[in-house]
Formats: sequence, structure tokens, C-alpha cells
Amino acid sequence: MPGGLYFWQSGSMKTSPRITAVLLATSLLTSCSKEPVYIILVREKARVVPVRYSCGPSCDGLVWSIASPDGQFYDPVHLPPDFQAPQLPVAVAYKRTGQRAPASEGGQERIELVEIRRL
Repeated sequence: MPGGLYFWQSGSMKTSPRITAVLLATSLLTSCSKEPVYIILVREKARVVPVRYSCGPSCDGLVWSIASPDGQFYDPVHLPPDFQAPQLPVAVAYKRTGQRAPASEGGQERIELVEIRRL
């Protein structure tokens, strides 16, 4: 029976190659014991801004952050020195790490920059 899941040939049941491929792919995808990890890549125009925080009675700290258009501030894991300039307009692509900087360093969500360029 063409176009069906199975067809009969010489008294035995054979599986079509397409179904075999689907079954193999399903088996491989479901055989992992870990939960699937989905990485969302965010691309947007933003600004590099210095964020000051207090690190003690006579201490002020500074971190370079990415300010998104919606007012969120992110702490890049590694911001190249060429981009450490106040109010620098940039285009960024980043992945969220699910981690936050310590409260003593501003407590912003940490991101991993995949791409950054000046606008």
C-alpha cells in the first residue's frame, strides 16, 4: 500500500525508509536522560553604561553594563575594553546565563555576549 506507514512484500511487513528515519531520530532524541537546554539568543540595540555601586563605607565600585531599550541593565560576563565607554551605542547579541551579579556589585542579570558592534 503506497503512502502508508507499512507495506507488505513477500509475506513480510517492511517499514518505509522515511518511517525508519523518524523512528531512529525519535529514539535518539528521547534516549537522553537530561532535560533539553534551549538557548535563546537576544539581538537588540543598546547602550554601554557605567553603573556605580557602594562596596563599603569608603569604597565605590564601577561595572560596565548593557542598558537595553526597555530600561533593563545587564552585566556582561566579558565586555571587551574597546567597548568600555559611557553611553556608547551598540548592537548586541547575547545569551542569558540565568545568573545574577552579587548584590554588592549591583545585582544585575549576567549575560554572555555573542556579538557586539558599535552603531
